[in-house]
Amino acid sequence: MAQFNASTNSLYADALFWSGATSDTFPVDPDFTRSANFAVNRIIAAIQKCDNSWKYNDSNSSAELIDSTGNLVAGTAKYTLSLSWLKIARIRVKDQNGSFVTLKRVNREELSDAQLSESGTPWAYYKLGKFVYFVGNPNYSASAGIEVQFQTTPEYFVVADTTKEPGFAPQFHRLVSLLSAMDFTMANEMEKRTQKIL
Repeated sequence: MAQFNASTNSLYADALFWSGATSDTFPVDPDFTRSANFAVNRIIAAIQKCDNSWKYNDSNSSAELIDSTGNLVAGTAKYTLSLSWLKIARIRVKDQNGSFVTLKRVNREELSDAQLSESGTPWAYYKLGKFVYFVGNPNYSASAGIEVQFQTTPEYFVVADTTKEPGFAPQFHRLVSLLSAMDFTMANEMEKRTQKIL
């Protein structure tokens, strides 16, 4: 397990080792912190491509991956996507009896004009830009009637962090320092060091 910047065994120290940099040429504020967070983004993107049966959540986060706070509003088929919903796995809505039903994910291009204009209990959804649209414009309202199962962005490092660790399996922690070191060597045209990191 590797801590952000707590000791000579930290991610920051490892990045300095691989890059050949010093704390003056590659300061933790802001350069290493920025590079480390970009590295975390790349690693999380790879994890989320491979987590079909188990939905990853950053171990530093206490947030749940289900948002059931949205209200279903009669006559409203368009809802704003939350910035925290990086990847949507499932959407359920309450029917007129108050029971949740799972919506099918569809492509808008595959829907007929009749389907796009129908009303009643939503049965499908599609995403466009920053909105999610229900197919079957609800003709009723339901409090807390929308449930979204999603995945969120990781918990990022801040400059003041010392003992914080990346929120994924420890055997991949070193990727943060290696990718950060590679940022430094590429930015400073240190091709030989970049090749060693690769």
